[in-house]
Amino acid sequence: MRSLFTVAVALGTLLSTAGGADARSERRVAFAPEEMWSTVIRFLKVDERAEIRDKDTDAGYVLFDRTESDGEIVQGALEIIGKDDQVRVVISLKDRPSYEEALLLTRLERKLRAELGSPAPRPPADAP
Repeated sequence: MRSLFTVAVALGTLLSTAGGADARSERRVAFAPEEMWSTVIRFLKVDERAEIRDKDTDAGYVLFDRTESDGEIVQGALEIIGKDDQVRVVISLKDRPSYEEALLLTRLERKLRAELGSPAPRPPADAP
């Protein structure tokens, strides 16, 4: 029983520290996921020269590897969460500071606006 407790504590410690350096940055966008999906993939493949490891449009995620200028490969994930005009784009880069993710989000947002135009303004809320 004692060894089971020791294993559980060790596993818990490992899991709580394993992803400590990984950050997640997110930004709200006013584009519908289905209209922005192809732009997101093109952005990663062409603009960021990333290799797409896995993607699922229905689940709204892309796993990718980006090669840095020094040859280091950085694993990343991009998620599109939400629907209609309540969409969040979440990017995480393994072992990278959050400012790099924020820069990636800024470049992606610029590409979305360049290719899809400015999002339509939200309709005014109905007054009671």
